[in-house]
Amino acid sequence: MRTIEHPNDRPPGAAFAAARRLLTGFQAWIPVGVVVMAWFLSAPERVVGNRLLGVFLVTVLDLVAALAIRRAARRADLPAGFRAGMRWISAGQAMIALGGLYVLLDAVVRPDSREAFNPADLLFVGSYPAILVGLFSMPRAERPSAGTGRLLVDSLIFVAGVGLPLCFFVVAPGLATASGVFGVVFVIAYPLVTFAGITLLNVILLTRMSVPNRGAFRLLMAAIAITWMADLVYLLDSVHRFTERTAINWTDVLDVFSICLFLFAAARIESERLEKPQAAQPAASSPLPIATVVLVTAWLVIFVANGHPAQEATPLIF
Repeated sequence: MRTIEHPNDRPPGAAFAAARRLLTGFQAWIPVGVVVMAWFLSAPERVVGNRLLGVFLVTVLDLVAALAIRRAARRADLPAGFRAGMRWISAGQAMIALGGLYVLLDAVVRPDSREAFNPADLLFVGSYPAILVGLFSMPRAERPSAGTGRLLVDSLIFVAGVGLPLCFFVVAPGLATASGVFGVVFVIAYPLVTFAGITLLNVILLTRMSVPNRGAFRLLMAAIAITWMADLVYLLDSVHRFTERTAINWTDVLDVFSICLFLFAAARIESERLEKPQAAQPAASSPLPIATVVLVTAWLVIFVANGHPAQEATPLIF
């Protein structure tokens, strides 16, 4: 029988020690991420200097998150599959940081470029297989909370709520304006990889053991989900470019929020007690399908409210 630890039973100073750990090492970057996110939410002026600063800050935070995840993977008492999976996730996050570095250098060399896709997207897209390999390397639960039927139903929800909007609002108009083979390939590949990644992440939530405990594991899954939702917002906007006419770039906000979650998750995975296998069962349900559909629906509302992207009128939302 599992007992619940009462707060008064903890050693003196345990709460202070836990709080201090969050302010040391890589976790000291969490307040930096909060400040950066607040800056993005303040709607800084859309000038080249601010854009370069924003890309630089997000790139540095992505690298810090990759290093924090890598360090958490060194914990010796974690299952070998989970440690290997964390290393793959760290590699995927590092690829995102390298892609950000390319975007930064490209913005300096070609400040007037308005390409929807560029070679940095090779690294961004490449991060998906790396992270997915890591996720599927993690230990599978002996009794998954969802059977094949439930997973198929969730997948159909993703097809209707995510796949079809991507097809109609990203792929179709993107192919009409894509230039060159590279542009055509990425107009198809990037939405496809993002859709597949979010769909498979839902499978992971319902079939993998919650290591080291449910809270830390779900925090890690939430970080990955929000990273890919930020890509979803970017893709929906890549053709219509509504965020260029809004005060706040919500893709940047979501990116920094996900990085803060990665840092929190790494801290908990590195330090919290490992649950027994019978207590580390997967979630009974996943909020990912409904959360993703709500996100796409919100973007469609913005699309309807603002009309054709060629209009010069100020957006009615945000």
